[in-house]
Amino acid sequence: AGDDIYLTIPTTLADNAISRVEDYALADITNIKSVVVPITISQMGSCVFYNCSSATIYCESSSVPSSWNYDWNYNGCPVYYGVVSANQIYGDFVWSLLNDGTVNIVSYIGNDIDVVIPSTIN
Repeated sequence: AGDDIYLTIPTTLADNAISRVEDYALADITNIKSVVVPITISQMGSCVFYNCSSATIYCESSSVPSSWNYDWNYNGCPVYYGVVSANQIYGDFVWSLLNDGTVNIVSYIGNDIDVVIPSTIN
């Protein structure tokens, strides 16, 4: 799990707004575990997550924007919309909070063999 990637697409880069993710931008990065897509991404290219079968995608928007390419998620990675907070760390767990109050445990990043999943995350 040490090489796993938990990516949050930034809203700005060098003081410039990021509003588009280009075709195949993250293709073949096979160790991506989760990606947070901010609400500011108004355009998503074709096959952005091609061959990223381990990825789960967390979008701040409440549904897929109509301006996103129809095959942006070509491999059919799991997608959650309406994310409030994502890729947070609690102990040895990476988690995300959805707008309905549901917490998704994205990954265990510890080294213990016996793992207890927490009943609450503060």
